Amino acid sequence: MNKVLLSAAALLGLTAGQALAADTAPPPSFDWTGAYIGVNGGYGFSGTDKVGVTGFGNVGDLSVHGGFGGIQLGYNEQMDSIVLGIEGDWQFGSIRDSGGIPGWNNSDKISDFGTLRGRVGFAADQALIYATGGLAFGSIDYKATNGTVLIKDKYSDVGYTFGGGIEYAFDYSWSMKAEYMYVNLGSKRLRDSVTSTSTKATPNFQTVRVGFNYRF
Repeated sequence: MNKVLLSAAALLGLTAGQALAADTAPPPSFDWTGAYIGVNGGYGFSGTDKVGVTGFGNVGDLSVHGGFGGIQLGYNEQMDSIVLGIEGDWQFGSIRDSGGIPGWNNSDKISDFGTLRGRVGFAADQALIYATGGLAFGSIDYKATNGTVLIKDKYSDVGYTFGGGIEYAFDYSWSMKAEYMYVNLGSKRLRDSVTSTSTKATPNFQTVRVGFNYRF
């Protein structure tokens, strides 16, 4: 009888110990692997586009700025603490500037732009710090005129972007990010169709933005 009681007590103690160990074991670390979709909003600023017109020299500097908002879609793959991913986004807004030296009216407006980028980051549980870079594309409405010369075009171009950010996951579905990127939309030679006078449009700007992602 005593042996039976001792065996039962030992079994009960072992079971309780296993249950206590399970209760006190640390939860599994967060895994960033998976696809996501989200929204973002931000501000573009500090563009640098020197308007140099053939035969006239520099006729003004444009520094585009303005707000934007859009969507993003991406996928992450986590390996230990390293997270590799790809993300595409598309934004609409009014990032623009106008002005020039006396006698000239110049303007540059980016009505929409997007990027397709790789991401590489370091994950510390629910926090992710990352660098990103890749292709940028956008729609540009450009004009340089002095009343006689008229250089005007609305076109799309492709360039590059790079930057970085930090993202924090509230749970396995929702996260928030803050991000900086430099966006360069390439360069294009634009001409007056009558005089063949030309300028090289070089739209570029910096951005800061915040976004929310939903993983599925």
